[in-house]
Amino acid sequence: MASETRQADKPAGVPIQLNRGLSIVLLLAGGWIVFTGIREMSDVITPLFFVVNLWIIVYPIQRALSRIRMPGIVGALATGALILAILAGFLFAVTWALSAFVTELQKPEYVERFNQIVGDLILWLQSIGITPVEVKDQLEGLNPENLMGAVTGALAGTLNIGTWMLAFFTILVGIVTDIPSMLQRFLNGARSQPAVITSLVGFAQGVRKYWVVTAVFGVIVAVVDVILLEILGVPLALVWGVLSFITNFIPTIGFILGVIPPTIMALFALDPQTALLVFVLYFAANASIQSFIQPKFNGDAVGVTATVSILSLFVWSAALGPLGALLGLPATLLVKALMIDPDPQLRWINAYIAADPSSAVDEPAVQASGTAKLVRRWAGRKGAPIPELVDELAEPRETTPFSARGVGADERHPGEPPSRTANPSGSADSAVPAAPARAAADQSPQGAPRVTPAPRVTPAPRRQVHEEGGDTGTNPTQRLPQRPTSPPPEPPPAP
Repeated sequence: MASETRQADKPAGVPIQLNRGLSIVLLLAGGWIVFTGIREMSDVITPLFFVVNLWIIVYPIQRALSRIRMPGIVGALATGALILAILAGFLFAVTWALSAFVTELQKPEYVERFNQIVGDLILWLQSIGITPVEVKDQLEGLNPENLMGAVTGALAGTLNIGTWMLAFFTILVGIVTDIPSMLQRFLNGARSQPAVITSLVGFAQGVRKYWVVTAVFGVIVAVVDVILLEILGVPLALVWGVLSFITNFIPTIGFILGVIPPTIMALFALDPQTALLVFVLYFAANASIQSFIQPKFNGDAVGVTATVSILSLFVWSAALGPLGALLGLPATLLVKALMIDPDPQLRWINAYIAADPSSAVDEPAVQASGTAKLVRRWAGRKGAPIPELVDELAEPRETTPFSARGVGADERHPGEPPSRTANPSGSADSAVPAAPARAAADQSPQGAPRVTPAPRVTPAPRRQVHEEGGDTGTNPTQRLPQRPTSPPPEPPPAP
């Protein structure tokens, strides 16, 4: 009863503050429901999100075609064809690598070598007094046929994912054809939710930079690995190069996953000493490039710490399937852009998950000009009219860490457009609003301008301003709005 009385005493429009423990429980429950829904719909969400990432990558090409006055339908078809080519190349590379690995394992010499290694391992365990029956049975049950079955299952799963991607390409065609209207949609959204649009623009820019830079360094790492494996005489060097390129997109631990298969192949085909050398050289080359050189070019495109990247790998792999290892980081960045960056009450979380905690809370203010630049580029063709919203987004304002719009934003009357003229008095407010009625009040009937910041004001003839601000000129009913920073005008001489 007392709680109902307290709730009734709250004025209308005041949000009800929930208990902190109840808020945490509701947050965890909602997160689990969303996670379960994503996992149940992973066959649809995974290829769709993958295609969205591909569209973000190739979008600058469609923008370039629009700038050279290419018809919109031609640019859309060219972009869709490029996305299909990237998708087909990815599926072909994965399928070819797995098929070559399965074919290689079927050779008799690898079966004999595998049985010899297992026998030597069992004898070594017995020599040190370890003879558990369970371990012996498991080691004797290992054979290349079982390994080949696991690889074949992975190949079938990859082909299933490819089928879903090709099915969703038809939806991608519809999305690409709607790109010309995306500019207006983003502008309309920026008028009501500028913080959300700014976060989404930052997400798109960061994800595009991440994919492109990672792909370039993936090619470099793959070439270095193929050269090392060819020098050491490890079979299927090109296959392991393709695997290294793919695992390069898995942050933090990708190169560790890529070094295990060539090491095992060197152990089967050559000897333990060569396998150890492959592991050391492979690990050193990949770690030096991916951990020291590549981050200097990626910059803040990743945007989260290494711990968050590893957690994203496991969480999104469980939710989205095998491709979740590749899409985990972009998915985390999307959640961050939608839930954390636009909300001032949640932006403090960036101090714990952002790669650069010193500037994490300033991120939305920094990206305001980036939103305007991206909208300008989205305009496409040269000379295209830029809406006034673009200039408003590009206007520098004094901002605080927890304000997406800024404290220094100009306060306008309802229906008043922003003025592009600077304040002649030299004050910090560089954007002074000017309504049409106010602009008309600053002009005399003869057209002589009134300079309000000057020490002396030269008003228009036949116009007298009374103390209450009334106007006795040509329009007696018009009242002159006074600027707060302007000195009061002196009465004019008698006509």
